[in-house]
Amino acid sequence: MHVNPVDQAIILAAGMGTRIRGETQPLPKPLVNVGGLPLLKRAVLTAKKAGITRFVIVLGHDGDRVRGALADDPELAGVELVWVLNERYQLANGVSVLAARPHIRGEFFLMMADHVVDPAIYKALQATSPEGGLLLAVDRKLDTIYDMDDATKVVTGPGERIVKIGKMLPEFDAVDTGVFRCAPALFDALQAELDARGDTSLSDGVQALVAKDKARVVDVGAAWWQDVDTPGSKKHAEKLLFKSLTKAIDGPVSKHINRKISKSITRLLVNTNVVPNHMTFVGLLVGLAASIATLMVTPSSLWLIPLGGVLFQLSSAIDGCDGEIARLKFKHSDWGEWFDTVVDDVVNTLYFLSMGIAVTK
Repeated sequence: MHVNPVDQAIILAAGMGTRIRGETQPLPKPLVNVGGLPLLKRAVLTAKKAGITRFVIVLGHDGDRVRGALADDPELAGVELVWVLNERYQLANGVSVLAARPHIRGEFFLMMADHVVDPAIYKALQATSPEGGLLLAVDRKLDTIYDMDDATKVVTGPGERIVKIGKMLPEFDAVDTGVFRCAPALFDALQAELDARGDTSLSDGVQALVAKDKARVVDVGAAWWQDVDTPGSKKHAEKLLFKSLTKAIDGPVSKHINRKISKSITRLLVNTNVVPNHMTFVGLLVGLAASIATLMVTPSSLWLIPLGGVLFQLSSAIDGCDGEIARLKFKHSDWGEWFDTVVDDVVNTLYFLSMGIAVTK
């Protein structure tokens, strides 16, 4: 069955984030840097990879500061940002969802600004219809959950239906990742709860749709995610981000040597203004040094051969940094890919040519 893709989303960014701010973290939670980008910016760019181009961002605590930091960001020029202020942000998060209602027509994604997620989660939800209710992306890899006590637990039933949801469930088979695909029925459920008792959480809305058999799950499978609430969970999120940089196609040398070197370098650079093309150029310089060292080999300076080999291997490792920075900070470009390909060809050709000349001396 063909499922129409959704191109709009609500991002909840209204909370105070007291657990991660503490006394040493002055930034509002949506602006906390994880893997080289503020959480909110990472949420937008991650969802963009799945075809989402319009974002209704609900602000609350320190909202003007959050908006000011991202509203004119040139790297977000390809998406539409609609800023909404929830003046009642101290109430439960369902009130923030309702604040976005006037700006949404039809189905929408719903996510949290403080969740770092694999783009594959959005793509899985794009392929499945909520059928007039909602879909919740859940993780059944329970042994991988960083902080189970803080996680929202889910009990699922036949047909991937949600049976129960809540943080205090004693038995469960899945965990809420914080990413939803919703029909407008969620707004109605939340509004009814708000009218009844003056407050409403997102879980209240989900429970109301559960009672109407309109809430189902999509298993994220091997995809990863992490909510960032504490310094410890921030560190774990960055660990998952860097783990995702290892490609399935990496061979033994790339995986166990080059990638370890490149990741160490990328960790040092990810919070700087270094861009992928800078690292491509550095790799070129080191590769040229490898060729020159090898070309200068004489019978009395054979030590230049292993030096050239080490420099060539280092060039190959540095060459991985440009792609890692590009993936971590969403800095892909056609020109950058072309430049990287040309540099690889130049370095390889010159090194092996110099090696051929060296062995004939």
